Amino acid sequence: LVPSRIKNKLEQKDIRDAISRIAAVECFEDLLLWSLNKFLSIAEVPGADQMLENIKPILGGRIEDEELDQLVTLLEDKSFRALLVDSDFLDFCRKVYDEYISPRELSPSDFKELAAIYPVRTRLYEERFKKLLNLVRRDFGINNFQANVLPVLVQLAESLDFGKIEAIGHALGRSLHANDLFILDAVAHDPVLEKLLMDRDPLLKEAREVYRHDALPRRELNFGNAPDTERPPLAEIDSLSLLRLVLLRRALQDKGVRKKIGDIISGDLADNSTEYGGTITWDGRSLHFNNVKSTSGWGNESYSNELNHFLHGGLMTFHLHATHMDVSPYAGPSGDPWGGRGSDWGVARHSGATDVVVTTAGLVKGSPEMIRVNLDMYYVDDKGRPFVIDLGMHQVPYTPPKPKPSRKSSSVAKPQ
Repeated sequence: LVPSRIKNKLEQKDIRDAISRIAAVECFEDLLLWSLNKFLSIAEVPGADQMLENIKPILGGRIEDEELDQLVTLLEDKSFRALLVDSDFLDFCRKVYDEYISPRELSPSDFKELAAIYPVRTRLYEERFKKLLNLVRRDFGINNFQANVLPVLVQLAESLDFGKIEAIGHALGRSLHANDLFILDAVAHDPVLEKLLMDRDPLLKEAREVYRHDALPRRELNFGNAPDTERPPLAEIDSLSLLRLVLLRRALQDKGVRKKIGDIISGDLADNSTEYGGTITWDGRSLHFNNVKSTSGWGNESYSNELNHFLHGGLMTFHLHATHMDVSPYAGPSGDPWGGRGSDWGVARHSGATDVVVTTAGLVKGSPEMIRVNLDMYYVDDKGRPFVIDLGMHQVPYTPPKPKPSRKSSSVAKPQ
């Protein structure tokens, strides 16, 4: 059953000896025949047994068969092989594992993530990283992280001006939340935004324009989410939420932003495997909707790791209700505004995020390349009160999916 190429290699004494040394490390779940080719790839790496011995304790003492591909990829990288025999790097991995990851188990590919932050490892002990880490741990209830989250947190902490952020938060009388960091940082670096935020009267005046658009109340049973709750008194809305509302209003007047929303909707309507969503970022002039590709392939998740509802540089998150051309009965956030996790409201209450749900409401009559959409911004304030603000009805470009070419009968191969 063994292919001749593998059989020839196994006849080489140095290869057999290398496999024996690797097997002696005792970190493999099972030596299966169909994994033999992978073991040969590992055996051909000089010093592989010592590298495996070095990382075995951090891997939980065992590498399972499905992780062999990751291991082969690592060991084929010469620059990475050098790290696996570097005592300083290995000490760093153990320390990071103990402080941020344990008791989770590492996989071989996680060493790539740790290698990414090794050159800037001093940043893990800077005050701004500690502040960000404490906020994330508090707001998301995460004490032990996946390895791929740490480089993201290091990069985010580097980009934030905590001194100015804390000063603005103090001026607003607002406690600091992880999901407020990026809008406060944008304000800290933009005098125009700062003036707009701190002067409430102009904010209120512009926010009133939002209420001139026709609302689309949620008609699907939603725990008593009455239509009038989607247009709360503006006086009850905090200034930071008013700023988000005003920036959304301005963005929706931009043709480029509307086209981007239309493109994301067109993609979602053509893909019935998952619910699209992402982040709304600020470029210094306007908001931008950025779709984040789902990794679930079957559910409604739009984000890629345990910080699903952390904004990754955005001022807000968004997601679509666009399973069909017209799902207007489901406009607005789903679930119980006072309930637990597992719905739109549950996520908002758990994560402290401000989210925007975009709902399709049918094609524009006489314009098959335009679709009507409704936008609702929703959040839970510092006092635990749920707010949903209907931004009204808007029209965005729509690209119908191209019909798949039909297979001609003449192109079908006939049985021989």
